[in-house]
Amino acid sequence: MNRNRSSALSEHWQPPAELLRSPPRLVRLSAAGKALAGVAVALLAGALVSGVWLYVLAARDAARFDRILREGVSTQAEVIRVGRTRRDDEVRRVVTYAYGAGAQSYRGRTTLRRRDRRSLEIGSRIPVRYLPADPGRSWMHGYEPKGVPLWAFLVVSLGLALGAAPIALVLRSQRRLLEEGRPALARVTQCRHTQSSGHSRTRVQYEFRILSGATRSGSFEVEKNPPAAGSTLTVIYHREEPRRNARYPLPLVRAARPGWR
Repeated sequence: MNRNRSSALSEHWQPPAELLRSPPRLVRLSAAGKALAGVAVALLAGALVSGVWLYVLAARDAARFDRILREGVSTQAEVIRVGRTRRDDEVRRVVTYAYGAGAQSYRGRTTLRRRDRRSLEIGSRIPVRYLPADPGRSWMHGYEPKGVPLWAFLVVSLGLALGAAPIALVLRSQRRLLEEGRPALARVTQCRHTQSSGHSRTRVQYEFRILSGATRSGSFEVEKNPPAAGSTLTVIYHREEPRRNARYPLPLVRAARPGWR
């Protein structure tokens, strides 16, 4: 940055009124910040609700599977039909079988796994298991319903909670920068157009001087109306780590203006 030009600009430049307040400034979320915070809250609420819901389902399914293993009665069933169905873009075999329980005859139906290659034809005998209290429900051996695994609630809950973490970090970073940061006049040094996923964006690079007189740089991206090279803009930088800087105003937080309560 040209020193003489920078000094001349700085002499006539005044920071926005709200940045003249002594740190720490009063900072509130902008409309975009509130929307993003709402997403984070929704993710945390979803983590709690889905975690409880999945845990209840997993506990119920585990109890049912244990009951099938403990109380289930094994018998031989006769294959009465072998068909095919499409599941997960794959053709699977479907076996319909008949078995007796007490004085009654029942039927069951199972879609075989892809890796189940055994030869099953009409009239084949297969082992099945049913519950005495509900003999109409049966399962081929190895196809008893295990349901939702107990670890699923942890994976889903942690996944949703971790999704809220980056949002919280971005909000916290912008809040702290605006609370404690110093304003400065920056000059745009370069505008470079980029193309990503069919979207055209412009990376804007700028330079500014910190209180000690040293020069620092930063950048941001915009989709529309990028500033021209050589133009000026206001930035705010961290007092102790000037490399942490951003164009002002920040998108997610706002500083209190004079008379704002």
